[in-house]
Amino acid sequence: MSEKRHFDLIVNIPLEEELNAFLNIFDHKEDFSNDAQYRCTVHTGTDVTMLVVVQDEMGKSSASNSTTEALNEFSCDLFICLGIAGGLSKDLKLGDVCYSGNILDVNDNAKTTDGDEGAINLELSPFTYRTDKPLSLALDFVRRDPTSRTKYSEWQQGRLARAKELGLEEIQDKKGQNPQEPLPKSMGGTIACGVVSAGNNYNDKLKQIDRKVLAIETESGGIFNITSRKGVKALTIRGISDYADPNKAKLEAGTQDAVRVLAAENAASFLKFQLGNKKFVDRIRSSKAATHDTEESIEASSTTKSLEELVLGGQDFIDERLRELSPEYRLHPKGYQMPLPSIIAEQPKEGSGRGSEPIHDIVECLQNEDHIYIALDKSYPDKSVPWVIADHLIRSEINNVQLLPIVVDGDDIKPPHYSIEVAAPDVFVGDQENRQVVIIFDGLPLSSKTRTKFILDQVHQHENAKFIFIDRTEANFFMQSEFASAVSASAYRLCEVSFSQMAYFVQRNFEMNGTESEVVAKRLRDTFRKFHLNAHPAYFAGIPKETLSALIQANRRTELMQLGVDGFLTFLVAGDQAKITLSRTTRSKFLRQLVVELNVNKRSFNEAELVEYTAEFAAHYDFDIKPITFIDEFTKSGILFFDDDRVRVAIPFIESFLLAQELASKPEIAVQYFDLKDYNFDLATFDLYCEIQPSEQIVSAVSKFLEDNIGTSQEEQHILLSDRIDPSSLIAVDKLGALQNRIEKAARDIVDDKNITVEKQRLMDITERVSERASKSSVAAFETDGDSETSADSIAHREEFEAAVDRLSDLSFGTMVGTLLVGYGAEHLDADTKRQLIVLVAKSAANLIDQWTEFNNKIDFGSMKSDLTSDEFLDEMMVKYPSDTKREKLKSTISDYVDMMKFICVSDPFRKVMGSLGDHAKNPILGKSLAAVEIDEQFAELIRAIWLSDLELGYGEDLLNEKTKALPKLSLLRICISEYLLKQVYWTHAKKDHRLKLLDIAESVLKKVSLNIDSSKIKKAITEESKKNGDGGFQS
Repeated sequence: MSEKRHFDLIVNIPLEEELNAFLNIFDHKEDFSNDAQYRCTVHTGTDVTMLVVVQDEMGKSSASNSTTEALNEFSCDLFICLGIAGGLSKDLKLGDVCYSGNILDVNDNAKTTDGDEGAINLELSPFTYRTDKPLSLALDFVRRDPTSRTKYSEWQQGRLARAKELGLEEIQDKKGQNPQEPLPKSMGGTIACGVVSAGNNYNDKLKQIDRKVLAIETESGGIFNITSRKGVKALTIRGISDYADPNKAKLEAGTQDAVRVLAAENAASFLKFQLGNKKFVDRIRSSKAATHDTEESIEASSTTKSLEELVLGGQDFIDERLRELSPEYRLHPKGYQMPLPSIIAEQPKEGSGRGSEPIHDIVECLQNEDHIYIALDKSYPDKSVPWVIADHLIRSEINNVQLLPIVVDGDDIKPPHYSIEVAAPDVFVGDQENRQVVIIFDGLPLSSKTRTKFILDQVHQHENAKFIFIDRTEANFFMQSEFASAVSASAYRLCEVSFSQMAYFVQRNFEMNGTESEVVAKRLRDTFRKFHLNAHPAYFAGIPKETLSALIQANRRTELMQLGVDGFLTFLVAGDQAKITLSRTTRSKFLRQLVVELNVNKRSFNEAELVEYTAEFAAHYDFDIKPITFIDEFTKSGILFFDDDRVRVAIPFIESFLLAQELASKPEIAVQYFDLKDYNFDLATFDLYCEIQPSEQIVSAVSKFLEDNIGTSQEEQHILLSDRIDPSSLIAVDKLGALQNRIEKAARDIVDDKNITVEKQRLMDITERVSERASKSSVAAFETDGDSETSADSIAHREEFEAAVDRLSDLSFGTMVGTLLVGYGAEHLDADTKRQLIVLVAKSAANLIDQWTEFNNKIDFGSMKSDLTSDEFLDEMMVKYPSDTKREKLKSTISDYVDMMKFICVSDPFRKVMGSLGDHAKNPILGKSLAAVEIDEQFAELIRAIWLSDLELGYGEDLLNEKTKALPKLSLLRICISEYLLKQVYWTHAKKDHRLKLLDIAESVLKKVSLNIDSSKIKKAITEESKKNGDGGFQS
C-alpha cells in the first residue's frame, strides 16, 4: 500500500458558496477531485501546503463522510472546518470571525417531549470536543502581542474595505440597533454544532449549557468525531453571517447575501492571515526546529517566560489544582471547563424582582471594575471556586489583552517578605503590556490587622493589576464590609448553581435521560433550599445513584450531610480491592479523628507522617491493612489531597460535618476548639455542631459573651430612632434608582464600546473619585498602633477609633455566633434558654446596627461633597471631558452621587445585620419563643418583630405592623425596613398571603416619608407566580 500524500492543512468547506468565497482569498492550484468529492490545492503564499475538500451537502453526517473520505487518502497535521455560522454571543457582530476552543456537539441524543399546552420541550445531551490549547493560544497571539497588533489591524482594515465594496457601509446588532462600521474582530471560545434554528428556545437551551457559547453551525461535531478517532488535530473557523434568529431570512434578503459572502471571505482571510503567524504554523507542524528554538529561548533567559509559556503552564497548574479540589472536575478528561459561577450584587436594587435582578459574569465585570469582592457562604461545599474562576480567566481576554490569573492563599501573604511577587515571581518579570494580571485572593486574614493592612499595601503597590477577593470570614461581617470599602471593591455574592447545570450534571453523572435528570435536579434543589443550602455538584459527584433518593427525602440539614458523606464512603468501599475491606463506619471514624488532629490539635501531616498515623490507627484496632493503600483510596476518591506535601480534606462539607460530629460527642474538645476570643472561629463547623447537639458549656459561654458585649453598650437613644443622621442624607433617596441606572448603563456602554460619550466617561470618573475618598476611612480600620495617626483623623482620635473598631468587631462576632446557636440549635435548647438567647441576640444586633451606623455616619461626606463640587474640581472635569453639559448640572450630579454613597453607607449596617439574622435564624421552631418574649428596648423589639415575620408562621405580621407604626415619621429607619421587607418578598419568602402582607407593611412604612413603591405590579407578579406553581409558593 502506497504512503498517503501529506498536507500541512486539510480544509473542509460545507457549501459551494463558501468555497467560492474561499477561492476569492486563495487561488486555485491543482485539482485532486474524485468521483465522490471535490478537492483541490491552493496557493497559500507561504510554504504551508493546503488541500481543500467540499461536502456534498451541509450537515454533520455529510461532514463526517467528507472528513473520512479525505483522511482515507491523505494525511495532515491539522484538519480545519471553515465556513459561516450564526452568532449567539452579544460579543460578536456580523462579519466577525470565531474559532474553536471547544466544540459543543448537541446533535446526538437530543429528544423532544410534550410540554404544557401542546408545547414541545427539547432535551439536549451535549458532547464536548476540544481544540489543542496551544493552537488556540497561537491564534490569540496576533491580537495580544504588541508587535503583531499592527498586522492584525491591517487585516481588519482590509476586510473593512472589502465590506464597503460589497455595499455594507454599516451593520447593526441583533436588535437592529447600534449601527457601526463592519470592522471585524476575531474571538476564540465554544462553538455549538447543532440544528441551526431561528427559534429562541433552542438557542436558550444552548446558553444554559454554556452561557458563553459564541456561535452555532452544523458540521464541526462530525469532523471532530472523525479526527479525534484518527488522532488528528482539528480546528473550526467561522465567519458570523447572521444572528441565528427569526430575522435571518430578512437580513439575507435585505443585503442580497452580501453579509454571507463577507462572513465566508472573512473566515478564509483570517486563516490566510494566520499563515503568516509563525507561532501558529510552528504549532501546526509541531516542528523540532520550533521546539529547539523555544528551549533555547528559555535557556537564554531562564528568569523570563513568554506569555505563551505562562498561559500554558498556568493552564496545566490550574488543571492539577482542580483535580485535587473538585470531585466534579475529576470525573472529566483533561481540558474540561467547569461552569463559571455567576455573581449577583450584594445589595440588590429596590424594585428589581427575582427574575430581573441582574446576574453578572465575572469576566465581564472585570472589564470595568478593578476590584471585586465575593462573599462566599460558609457552607459552600467546594474549595475549587478560585481555581474555577482562574480557569476561565486564563482562557479569556479584555480589550485584546490576555488575562493572567494568580490564585493566592490569603493565609500565605505575611509581612514583610511573603508578598504577591513571591507567590508568583514569573508573572511580574518581562513585558507587562501584553497581559492583564488578575490576582485572586482565596480567603482573607481579616482577624489580623497587621496582615490585612499588608494586603491593602500590596493592592496599592499593584495598581495595574485587577483583584478578586473571595472570602468566607462571615464571623465578622463588619470587617468584611470595611475591607471591601477599603479597596473600593464592588461587593457580590455567588449565585447558586443553575437548575440547567444541575440537571446536566445529574444526567451525565448518573446516566439518566433528560426528563429524569430534570425531575431529580428539581427535587434536589428544593430539598437543599429547605435547609438554606445551595444544591451543588460537589455534594453528589462521588456518590452512588441509589443515594440520590435518600438525599431527596432528608428531613434535617445534618441528615442530608450524613447521606452525602455516607455516599462518598460507600463509593470508596465499593472500589476497595484490598483483602481486608474496612466498613464505611470505620473509615468515617478514621476521618473524624484525622480532622480533629488537623483542626483542633493543629497537627500537619506529610505523606510519610500520615502513613505512620494510619499505621497507629490500624494497630490500635488490630486491622491488617496496608496504610498507604488505605490512604490512596481517600485520595483517589477526592476526599483527601496533598497540598505542598501536607494532607488536606478536599471537600469542605465533609470536613465540617465529621468535625462537628466528633465535637458533639466530646464536649471538652468542643470548648477548646470553639474559642470565642479567636476571630478565626470555624463558623462552618459551629452551625452544624449546633444542629447536632451543642453542649451546655458552649451555650453558657456564648450567652455570657453576648451579655458582656451588650453590657458595654451606650445608653444613648439608638441612632436610627434619633435625628443624629443629617436629614439631608435622605434628599437623594428618591433619585437613587435613576442614578444607579445611569451609572450601570454608563459602565455597560463603556464595556460594550457603544455610544460612548464624554458624559458617560465623566460619570464613571466621578464615581471612582467618590469611592476612593470614601475608602480612606475603611483603610483606617486596619491601621495599627505603629501606623500614622493622621489616617484616622477624619473620623476620630486614633485611640477612640481603634476602640470603636474593636467594639464593633466584638459585637459583629458575638451577634453572628449567637444567631447560629439559636437558629441551628433551636431544637436542642429548652424554652428558657431559647428565650434568653433570643433576647440577647436581638439586643446584640440592635447595638451592632447602632454603633456601626454611628461609625459610618462619621465619615465626612460633607467635606467630600464640598471638595468634589468646588470650582477647582468642576473646572478639572469640564476640561478633561468637554461637552455641552451645564456646569450646574454636573455639580448637581456629583452632589446626588455623594448623597447616594452616604445613604448606602449609613443603611448598610441594618441591611447586613438583618440579612444575616434572616439567613441563619429562620427555624420555625423559634416561633413560639419569639412570640412569648418581650424586650425592654424599642429597637430590639423591632428586630424581634421583623425576625418573627421572617418565619412565615402567619402570626408575625401583626406585631411588625404594630411596631412600625410607632416609628419616627421622617427617618432613615423607615427606608431601611421597607427595603429589607421588599428584599424578603422578592427573594426569600414563598407563601403568597405572607408576601402580600409584608408588601402592604413596606408600602405603609414608606408613605410616612413621602415615598412610594409600585405595589400593584408586585402584587400582580406574586399572584401570577402562585397560579403558575399551584401551591402558593414560588419556584424559580
